[in-house]
Amino acid sequence: TSGLVKFIIWQSITIICGKNNTGKTYAVYAFYGFLRLWRSIISFETLDKYSKELIDLGVTRIELEDFKKRIPFFLQNPCKEYSKFLYKIFASSENFFDGSVFQLELDTSRLNLNGKFKKTIRSGKKDLIVCSKDENSSILEIAGLQEKGDDPIPADAIEQFINDTLLDILFAPLF
Repeated sequence: TSGLVKFIIWQSITIICGKNNTGKTYAVYAFYGFLRLWRSIISFETLDKYSKELIDLGVTRIELEDFKKRIPFFLQNPCKEYSKFLYKIFASSENFFDGSVFQLELDTSRLNLNGKFKKTIRSGKKDLIVCSKDENSSILEIAGLQEKGDDPIPADAIEQFINDTLLDILFAPLF
């Protein structure tokens, strides 16, 4: 489709505007598809430094304000990749959406990082990793609670846990 369709979300009202036959319905379906997939397509780079620090020191800290400032950057590649697969969302021919671009601009000013947060990885009755953030703090602390002799948690599993936690804190409130 051609043309520009704009979603304006204000409080609990969503306004979709555009001339006839400019793709408003396609845009809504594309957005719905993105909302169903965002957790699997948005990821943060360089989480290996945090997993290494957690493994080596037993604790790591993440300044969430730094990640909040970079939300537009974190959306660029997922939106670009999602654009390539729009034809699958609509079960159409591969070239039907050639030239189409899916792009999100989020108002991060309404993202409030002041709340308290806690998330845990458990094995049986034992906590293995705890992510916590105090109220009115922007520091996410991640502590490994493994004892000597325990099998180590693989670094990629730690990175996935950190990625999922950041998605919970930074994107879930916006979506």
